[in-house]
Amino acid sequence: MKPMLQGMLVCLSLWPLAAAGQAPCVNRVKLTIVEVHDFTPVHPALIYIEELRRSWETSESGAVSLDSLCNGTYTVHIHGSGYEDKIEKITVNGNASIRLKAAFREHHLQDVTVNEEAAGAIIQSKENLNQTAVRRLAGESLSSMLEHINGVTTLGTGGTIGKPVIHGLHSNRVAMLNNGIRQEDQQWGGEHAPNIDPFLAGQVSVIKGAAGVRYGTDAMGGVVLVEPPPLRAVPGWSGELNLAGFSNNRMGAASLMVDHNLPKIPALSFRLQGSIRKGGNYRIPGYWAANTGLEEQNYAAAVAWRRLHYGAELSYSHFGTALGIYRGSHTGSEADLMAAITSPVPLVPAGFSYKIERPRQQVSHDLVKLKLYADNRQGMWQLVYGVQKNFRQEYDVQRIENDKAQLNLTLITQTLNLNLRHKPIGRLSGEVGLDGTWQDNRFRDGDRLFIPTYRAYGAAAYAIERFKLGQSLVEAGIRYDLKRYNVINFEGSNQQMEEYRYGFGNLSATAGIRRSWKPDGQWAFTVAHAWRTPQANELFSAGLHHGAARIELGNKSLKPEKALGANFDISNR
Repeated sequence: MKPMLQGMLVCLSLWPLAAAGQAPCVNRVKLTIVEVHDFTPVHPALIYIEELRRSWETSESGAVSLDSLCNGTYTVHIHGSGYEDKIEKITVNGNASIRLKAAFREHHLQDVTVNEEAAGAIIQSKENLNQTAVRRLAGESLSSMLEHINGVTTLGTGGTIGKPVIHGLHSNRVAMLNNGIRQEDQQWGGEHAPNIDPFLAGQVSVIKGAAGVRYGTDAMGGVVLVEPPPLRAVPGWSGELNLAGFSNNRMGAASLMVDHNLPKIPALSFRLQGSIRKGGNYRIPGYWAANTGLEEQNYAAAVAWRRLHYGAELSYSHFGTALGIYRGSHTGSEADLMAAITSPVPLVPAGFSYKIERPRQQVSHDLVKLKLYADNRQGMWQLVYGVQKNFRQEYDVQRIENDKAQLNLTLITQTLNLNLRHKPIGRLSGEVGLDGTWQDNRFRDGDRLFIPTYRAYGAAAYAIERFKLGQSLVEAGIRYDLKRYNVINFEGSNQQMEEYRYGFGNLSATAGIRRSWKPDGQWAFTVAHAWRTPQANELFSAGLHHGAARIELGNKSLKPEKALGANFDISNR
């Protein structure tokens, strides 16, 4: 009996020490569940804690309050409709507020066609050729496709070279964007066709009127947007084969495009594409036009990593063409030119041939584009970098044939755009951005001089805001551009090297209103101010313009060109 009593006394004496070592379960913890990117509350969501074997539902603020918790580590399970299930470990050592993040679960749904324009689209007059229309016109040049849009015509040189004319303006007064990158090639010549493969296009759009605020200087007549179809978003393969034939010049065209989305990595997609065109001399009533054939070989690749709130895209495209210039258009004097124009028959007789001889042009254009995007509480951020290399060779008529081109021009352009499409502030939505451009133009030693060596630098900032008021949408935008030229030119009888520096800066602005009425009608009125700097060929050209077969001289005293335009558009879909 005595030993048992002694043991009980020992236990009773140790119990206060054990109680003192065990912390009381009085901790209060506030758990808040937010979306991983924009930190919006996750509600409703189920919170389950393994150690407590209890569950809670979040409030509208995404929070739950946990009372009477002991110190220690707890396993928290998060389950929310539309969110990825998540397990987190938390450590409790006193009162605390803890924030946990949940990510949306990605779902692949069936395709849905939306006829309304995106909120970021400017309200100027815009017409499209959708993918069905583009495929129906497969094999035609880009300029020929654009002729199917109301108000767009073509400035053509023979049967193979053409460029779009919008509101009577073309070349450096119409901006062209290829896959979101402003196309920079030797576009100053009327016989310099856009170096873009139309088989790459999923949609071709034309914005009519001055649109310099969003698309930069030179967009005085309008803008042409060539946009590829989106990469495949559903696991599996898809492909497209296009074949076309033309009777006039016996031209054949073919294009193959393959898309794939990886089943095990659904965020990753890629595309491969290639196309060819080959045609011979064009037929005119009763005759063949000498040396009017063409050859074209193009290829492209693209890869994308896309998540719900961020992603990246990388693409590359190559355009290569050889174009014959009608032999009868290259004359040595004004009298010869008039004789060629007034002659009832071609002065250079020819039959049908696929052979391309002098005079001819050979052009290659390479484009690399990197796009990064992500959204957060401010809105959708987008960073786009592009680098282009345009190489143009022009072969004049010579008495002794050789393989040497008389003009070799290399134009390298790098562009960078940072854009933020901010989240709506009440009824106000819009975007702000920065643009940067670096350009280097060179000709090969020993070539005949026409366009000098130069470097150009550009920078711009812009803002476009839209205000929704009932059935009306009001838009206003402003942009400021700076552009600099550093030019090296060889002048005088002794071809002495001269250096020139030019600097230009100006504002572009736009304002407009669009109003809808039921069921599908709308009207829009816009007014815009745009400007463009003199181009290097306008300032410094000196010599034979190959495709036009004429001598051109630049004017170093040219000033920036300005335009003010107004457009009223009414439609009923």
